[in-house]
Amino acid sequence: MKAWYTAAELAGLPGLPGTERGVQLLAQRRRWAERPNRGRGGGREYAFEALPPETRQALTARALTQLAVPALQPLLPGLPGGPAPSAAGLKDWQTARLDARASLLAAVDDLAQAVGVGQAILEIVVRAKDGALPDHLQCLVPIANARGGQGGTRTLSARTLHRWRAAAQRGGAALAPRASRGTDTPPWAAAFLAAYRRPQKPTVAEALRDLERPSALPEGVDVPSYDQVRRWLRKLGEVEQRRGRLGPRNLKAVKPFIRRDTSELRPGDVYTADGHTFDAEVAHPFTGNPFRPEITLVLDVATRLAVGWSCTLAESALAVLDALRHAATRHGIPALFYVDRGPGYINQVLNAPGAGLLPRLGTQITHALPYNSQARGLVERAHRTILVGAAKRLPTYMGAAMDSEAKQIAFKRTRADGRGLIPWADFCRLIDASCAAYNERPHRGLERVTDAAGKRRHPTPREAWDGHLTQGWAPVLPEDPDSLFRPRVARTVRRGEVSLFGNTYFAHDLAEWHGTEVFVAYDVWDGERVWVHDTGGALICTAQADANRVAYFPQSQIEHAQRTRAQGRLRRIDSKRREIEAEAGYRATPAPPSPDEEQAAQEHLARLHPPAPQAPVDTAPGAPRPRFSGDFAERDWGRWCWNNREQLDADERAEFEARLHSVNFRLLIGVPPAEAAG
Repeated sequence: MKAWYTAAELAGLPGLPGTERGVQLLAQRRRWAERPNRGRGGGREYAFEALPPETRQALTARALTQLAVPALQPLLPGLPGGPAPSAAGLKDWQTARLDARASLLAAVDDLAQAVGVGQAILEIVVRAKDGALPDHLQCLVPIANARGGQGGTRTLSARTLHRWRAAAQRGGAALAPRASRGTDTPPWAAAFLAAYRRPQKPTVAEALRDLERPSALPEGVDVPSYDQVRRWLRKLGEVEQRRGRLGPRNLKAVKPFIRRDTSELRPGDVYTADGHTFDAEVAHPFTGNPFRPEITLVLDVATRLAVGWSCTLAESALAVLDALRHAATRHGIPALFYVDRGPGYINQVLNAPGAGLLPRLGTQITHALPYNSQARGLVERAHRTILVGAAKRLPTYMGAAMDSEAKQIAFKRTRADGRGLIPWADFCRLIDASCAAYNERPHRGLERVTDAAGKRRHPTPREAWDGHLTQGWAPVLPEDPDSLFRPRVARTVRRGEVSLFGNTYFAHDLAEWHGTEVFVAYDVWDGERVWVHDTGGALICTAQADANRVAYFPQSQIEHAQRTRAQGRLRRIDSKRREIEAEAGYRATPAPPSPDEEQAAQEHLARLHPPAPQAPVDTAPGAPRPRFSGDFAERDWGRWCWNNREQLDADERAEFEARLHSVNFRLLIGVPPAEAAG
């Protein structure tokens, strides 16, 4: 809207003559304020304030009608630059009202150029009340006023427009209406959350019942209603609602996370590994009984290739060692080994300075934070694809997805006759085939490529690995894998001997190394010899087992672990038996086995276990009662009781006679069956 008009523009308006000359004559008679025309055509221009009231009103109405439909304005005209209101943390309804108010204030500023701010505001208010504003402005009035909703009757006031203008001078976001105070924390919130945020996951009703106890709430605070609590909980975020009801590990499932970019990595830069208890039962390699083995899977992060795996009876450092050996000998030594903080990864076999496998490989181990399995999502997802998928192909699958009735039937069948159990060798072939199939399937975590047929698709892990090989990359393979992957432990040489796992190994070449600490490398499957290295890693000699020191036949580490595990299981069985007898109130006395059964059991146990060594303490008749510790406690106690039966009190005698019914116990203390029966 202009402040000056020519006679041609004013002719014919209400209150003025219909010709240009008539307007000029009227202006001369009434002495309107005028000035030379600054546009084309020359002549004179007349001030808007000098025109008759009806003429000014007509010009104002025409100016309002001719205003263009305003765009949503994040900033008002003339305000200093700053962030858009929509980026100031406003909700959608606040942004809509802010835009409507900004558009109305823009119309006021446009009129104010000719009639002044006060008159412009008055004109907007009057026309808004009469519904005479242009349609694109009239529809913004109920939105801007935040009253009456859609089609509301609430209109504008001069005071409201002045208040909006003052708010706009403080910044665009200040023009938005404030949110209601309904999000304020009520006085009963802390007490309610203390009752509600528990891992037992109480319901809202149960938590409210806890607030009814005396002194549960602050003085003067009433117990809220169920609906009040539900409305307030809906205003909390999803994480805040579940905090305390979920542990730190499960709570991360609803928290934001960071996607790690692996596009800059090359094969072999990072290997990640994790153990997984197989979700189906297979036949035990030694006993044939059903059990669930432990599988350690190694994955290359850059290509998602399954580079190695191992199957063992339980998670241990040897399982990780075997999986890493499998990966490094076939696909190369990694620069980083990214794993969790389990005992299979934090041990001397892998990490001991100088003797550990990883320092000798030149591989740096990195551990994930506790309760942060999402950081190792690659190998966790591979478990589901490879191992869980393989388990579901077996009738003995025991996972959560298995029907409970079918699971129970399979469980009873395997315990009855072992039907459905896959042999150990077939199980290992199944895992190897599942890893190979996984490596040949397209992986969505890899960037799309165009194949030979011109199709855009995700590559397979094997294609991603081979693609780096064709570009000139080559894996770092171990030069002497047999020696490199033998575990090493530090030992001190004593007169040409080193001790390991209860065995003594001797070599004449160690004579000059008496009292010196060396590294002893061993083969986990062979207990006949060890390899002795100096602290610099150079091989000194190969030492042979001296069998006459501890065991008639030397034990490998596997045999040692198996024997220790078997003894632990026997101790747990005896403890369980005594617990059952105590609950029943009597001591069970099983029927003695037949002579043929006794002889067969002794021959079988003799093949499994070497003869027990001589007692390290005096167990002869009349010897004082010894104090025992370690693995030989039960054997020495049994021998002392056998040689000193007259010194036993009633409880000890009953305990000892009950144990004599066990073939394992008689074999352990070296009592013949005939003497035990006598």
